[in-house]
Amino acid sequence: MEICPSILAASQDEFARKVERVRCLGLTIHVDLTDGIFVPQRSWADPLLVEECADGLKYGAHLMVDDPEHEVPIWLVSGAERVYFHAESTHRQDLIIRTVNDPHRIGLALNPRTPVSDIAPFLDHIASVLVMSVEPGRSGQDFQPDILRKIRTIRGLCPDMHIMVDGGIKLHNIADVAAAGADAVAVGSALTDSPDPVRSLKELNAALQTTRQPN
Repeated sequence: MEICPSILAASQDEFARKVERVRCLGLTIHVDLTDGIFVPQRSWADPLLVEECADGLKYGAHLMVDDPEHEVPIWLVSGAERVYFHAESTHRQDLIIRTVNDPHRIGLALNPRTPVSDIAPFLDHIASVLVMSVEPGRSGQDFQPDILRKIRTIRGLCPDMHIMVDGGIKLHNIADVAAAGADAVAVGSALTDSPDPVRSLKELNAALQTTRQPN
């Protein structure tokens, strides 16, 4: 399973510091953008400057914004490998998906309380789903274990769907997330706030080897 350092920053300086902290890992960065409307907190994430700060690292964007129709094309052009927007943020999901030339680069994000049925009409037209395992917009929250059932539901409906899980991923639950069917996880403070990100990544990968039975 792929592990992606997740970065939610209040300024360009903070963003750059966090990127440099995890650069040695060589992983794809998961960039969080909040607009202060869709979620209360407002973060920094200028797509052109993100590309500059990444400086060769691959990155994806998670848009927790009230205007994804405007933001999605900008992030795709800037060089993001994949761009997620929230199903709850717009009623024009189909329009956004249809206007993207490469559907493999776009995905839908789901809040913890949003049922999978809300995105069922779009699953045949996207290649990735981001399952939020905490409420969006704040780092450091605890993982919501009910999300494991949602992961299994999506996997059952779409065996080939790329599933990423974001929020509260720690040593004690990463194996459960993998066993439920996730392909990738976004890991925030456990990597970006770690005094030794290399060691923390090794510990996460070791925890993945723990055999867990689906709940």
